[in-house]
Amino acid sequence: MVTWAHFASLWLAGALPATPLANAPAIITNSTPSVRADISQAVTRALGRKPLIADDALTTSSLLIIERREPRTIDGRVGSGRILDPPETFQLVLDGDQCVLLHRRTEAAYPLENARCRPAPTTPESAPSPDQEQQSPCFDAPQSHNGRHV
Repeated sequence: MVTWAHFASLWLAGALPATPLANAPAIITNSTPSVRADISQAVTRALGRKPLIADDALTTSSLLIIERREPRTIDGRVGSGRILDPPETFQLVLDGDQCVLLHRRTEAAYPLENARCRPAPTTPESAPSPDQEQQSPCFDAPQSHNGRHV
């Protein structure tokens, strides 16, 4: 049990920060359908389009990267042209005990009501590498044509 005197001695010794970290990077600890719906709704509000979110989004990294899908022709083939827009990046942070999804480009904050979070790993050994963070990007939801996803 930590007493006030013990807490004060740790703080004076520099073992604890003077103030709690605001907006510390976080990861989700309860990836449920309602949490994924919260994430999808936040991204939809931010971007104006419904994304396709992986089941494990934000459970191993605090970053969520949304890339545009390649444009398709009416018959489902990849259209000509390139996607010139950069991907949209969001970061999950812990603000007090609230999980908040921050849109990096606009700096808009979207609280995730059903999510529970913990601080993201900060040690190099436990943090995902940049390659790992890029392995499972999320894409805009596919559009359907005659019942087929294109």
